[in-house]
Amino acid sequence: MFKGVMWCLLGFSSAVTAAGVQPGQWEFTIKNEMEGLPPAQHPLKLNRCIATVDVDNLLKIVPMVPGAMPDGCEIVNRKDVAGKITYNMNCFGYPKVTAEGSVQLAATSITGSTKSVLDSNTYKKNLVQTYSGKRMGDCK
Repeated sequence: MFKGVMWCLLGFSSAVTAAGVQPGQWEFTIKNEMEGLPPAQHPLKLNRCIATVDVDNLLKIVPMVPGAMPDGCEIVNRKDVAGKITYNMNCFGYPKVTAEGSVQLAATSITGSTKSVLDSNTYKKNLVQTYSGKRMGDCK
């Protein structure tokens, strides 16, 4: 389910960054629950080499819902408190996406959730994503 979901994740520098995370090879587990569909039987797994260049871009941290691309989205109402970031996100593609989320960042782990509304001419659906990521080592 949702195998076509586009994901963009935070890039990191070779040292611990201001956000508290480290660069390297990361494994993410993502669970999607969409209104009107049965629950996913298995979470999605994503392995990704996280680089330096996007360390301060929250749009590169959170998994993106179908139709949402970082270049077409903006983060508003971002609040950073002790490694936890809460935010609202607006995406102006097709479908239009509005979301609120939170993510907890640590040197070798990331956990978070996003509640999104996908709105197009033919449907309006709610999507809840929960995810966790762990650093597996250096990029290969």
